[in-house]
Amino acid sequence: LVIVSQKGFEEVFLRKLPGNAASSIFRRPEIASLRKYNATSRLRDGGVMINSTNDIPRCVVLGSSHGTMLGPVVDSLSRMYNVPCAMLNQDGTAAFFAGTNSYVKARGLDNKEKRARDIIVKNFISRWNPDLVIIAGRWGWEMPKDWGRRPENSIASFQEAFQETCRWLGDHCSRVLVVGQVPELPLHDGDNTIEIFKLYRANGYVMPKFQEDPDRGSMRSKALSMFNIQGMTNVTIVDPSPIFRNADGSIRYFNDQGVMYYDSHHLNSSGSLELLPLLEPFFKEISRHRAEKHASL
Repeated sequence: LVIVSQKGFEEVFLRKLPGNAASSIFRRPEIASLRKYNATSRLRDGGVMINSTNDIPRCVVLGSSHGTMLGPVVDSLSRMYNVPCAMLNQDGTAAFFAGTNSYVKARGLDNKEKRARDIIVKNFISRWNPDLVIIAGRWGWEMPKDWGRRPENSIASFQEAFQETCRWLGDHCSRVLVVGQVPELPLHDGDNTIEIFKLYRANGYVMPKFQEDPDRGSMRSKALSMFNIQGMTNVTIVDPSPIFRNADGSIRYFNDQGVMYYDSHHLNSSGSLELLPLLEPFFKEISRHRAEKHASL
């Protein structure tokens, strides 16, 4: 009864370990380290500003919680290259604008409110004319579910929303960067520490290998293939999934600092920083252009 009421041996064991013993088993940043980048309640104020010091943001991040999880890497690059940034990501809300689509599913929002939020985001971007807009999402989940009442309708509308959004952004910023989705762990949603610990213990105290569910992997890859950028010269697509693949094809979900995911599909701050080499060239380019512009004045 005690074990059941305390939700199992592993949870009791980890909770009662002295000092930092639990973190030495699974050294991982807490989800709180990402919450500060969630712009949902601060949208009307221009979102979450990073390294701004009253400067106009030169980089803007749009997305759901998958935009929020980019916060640590964007923060690091913002300070490294002195590029002021604004996080306009909203949990549970599609990054793409509703546009001509009559159906958009968003957590707690009806279609009217989603469009109202789109206007707020567009107003800020129109005012700032940033050098870079980064878009992130759980594309393999969103594509067949959030843009139509039936999967076939949702997939078609998803591609249409991508095209409309990128074309609008392309007229109001120098470059649009669409970040693909990382591989999904075959675990339950929510804090994965206990679940991984159970498998770790059952695996002879060796970190288990994980393969992505074939259906999830297929939808993730299909969504990426929908990002057709023909005729859009200032739109770039990057795929982060190779960073999170081991040589044997299993998911690379931990590094020397510990586990890099905080649930089945979100990176924690340690995982977010793994994306630095992928995003750094775009910040470096902004910094170079700003330096050239300043020198010419």
